[in-house]
Amino acid sequence: MTKSLKDSSEPTEAEQKEDLRRRLNVSSLEQTFKNFKVFLGNKDAARAFKLFAAGKPEAPLLLCLGTNGNGKTHLLEATAIAMSRRMWKWPEFIDLLKSKMGKEYEGYSYDEVLANRKQAPVLLIDDIGLGTLGREWETSLMEELIDYRYHNWLPTAMTTNLDLVDFTPRVRDRFHDNERCLVVVNKGQSQRGRAKELHS
Repeated sequence: MTKSLKDSSEPTEAEQKEDLRRRLNVSSLEQTFKNFKVFLGNKDAARAFKLFAAGKPEAPLLLCLGTNGNGKTHLLEATAIAMSRRMWKWPEFIDLLKSKMGKEYEGYSYDEVLANRKQAPVLLIDDIGLGTLGREWETSLMEELIDYRYHNWLPTAMTTNLDLVDFTPRVRDRFHDNERCLVVVNKGQSQRGRAKELHS
């Protein structure tokens, strides 16, 4: 008797990888620490994210500042992959919550959805604050989220293109607590199209 063919409904390896990529919300599963290009100026940021991903953060809250294209998102995606945790883009995080106002999301109310994010064992947010400046509800949400995780020592890694002075006084005050927060500045130049590397 010949062997039956593999069930065609079983997902292929490529489909499984794509499903994982979507669940982690990363641009590619190749965005790992191993594939991160180390340039002059980004070593401190790379070290901080690696320690965070290994469960040995220097502080529970990690905030990485820097300009566009210098690898902040790559480091956060590498963290998401290493920890098997979903990464959130701040604008989509905001959109999710807005869409659930006055509704239920898979049986959960808006308050429950927000509480699930606030209380998550690990929270990874890219481009925090993007589009928030001047918007009272979004600014208030950011303060509530950071304040909760700060007081509960919950591992939180965030990136932003903003300067620290752009955040509200309440948020800045939290980030100045060196025991619970680590602020690193990725001073690396844009990696987009750059050929020269500095290997550590």
